[in-house]
Amino acid sequence: MVHICGGKKSAELHRGADRTLVIEKPRILKLIEWAAHRMSKCQRTNTAIRDRFRRECRSLWSRRKKHPTLKSFRHQIGSILKASGENPETMAYIMGHQSTESISVYGDGRSGADRKSHIRPAEGIDLSRVRKPKSPPRYGNGRVIGLIEFQAATRGWLPGPSTGPNHQKG
Repeated sequence: MVHICGGKKSAELHRGADRTLVIEKPRILKLIEWAAHRMSKCQRTNTAIRDRFRRECRSLWSRRKKHPTLKSFRHQIGSILKASGENPETMAYIMGHQSTESISVYGDGRSGADRKSHIRPAEGIDLSRVRKPKSPPRYGNGRVIGLIEFQAATRGWLPGPSTGPNHQKG
């Protein structure tokens, strides 16, 4: 089990949330424990660590135009969670969000489709504290303006005399 203190809790808007997660792969859990121990003894700032990571990635993959970043790993986790079909409250909790709306910013489920999430909330976690949207979105993804139904045979053509590309006047 891993307990993560929300990184944005000290921010002005108090946005971050603590979470306790179960890592289902022992090797990954060992790596996390090792990294947490190293980081607890490290005198470097987060910026210095991020810059060092960038330098190392560039030396490893010098011909690549884009390199992995700590943020891109976070987006990949979001993609994997979306593809896994987890409910929004669980995804928000794992990512450390206080609201289910925040998950929409991270990743695309299509890029996580062939991967499995090995992270889950610890037993007994109360997901009811994760906020759900109070009202439908005013604009953008998820907003329903109206419903238009087409019969399967019409393939998108408007009703009335056929004007499709294969129509022959007869």
